[in-house]
Amino acid sequence: MTEISQEKNDRGAGILLATNVENSLDYVLLKTLYGPTDKLFDQNGPLSSFSNKIQMGRALGLYGEQTSSNLDTIRHIRNAFAHAQIPITFETPEVAAGCRLLTIQEVLFPRAVREPPVADKMTARALFTEVCNTIAHNFQWLHRREALRAAAEAVKSAHIPIGIQILFRPAPLP
Repeated sequence: MTEISQEKNDRGAGILLATNVENSLDYVLLKTLYGPTDKLFDQNGPLSSFSNKIQMGRALGLYGEQTSSNLDTIRHIRNAFAHAQIPITFETPEVAAGCRLLTIQEVLFPRAVREPPVADKMTARALFTEVCNTIAHNFQWLHRREALRAAAEAVKSAHIPIGIQILFRPAPLP
């Protein structure tokens, strides 16, 4: 986050923000999948691309249409920054229009106390940053928060027989 906040170049900031989201998606996928996952993220593995990871997260019910749409938009903007052969910024009309497709989401607890951001009053870069940071934060906390709460309730009320494994699944993000 320090590197992103110091990044003056829009291309660098856009790629770093999207990479942080992808890394957070990797984390929640790894926490959700059971069994050997070592080959899934390899170069030719089924989860080697951001697009495939987004599809897998949706198929696993980790998030709904809003998060899925935001992730696809983040991926497209990241790809534009990474592959454009001409200089582009968040103010480039096509990039700015892509950012306007993003939806600001609620931040899961723990969160800072602040006024909710208003998309219409934000620059394209600020909106992209807000949505990327929120999704990354929510992915990091989604699995921990729900699993801890569910585990606490289950342990209070159940005697788990030997040989039985209880798996917890958090509610999906929007």
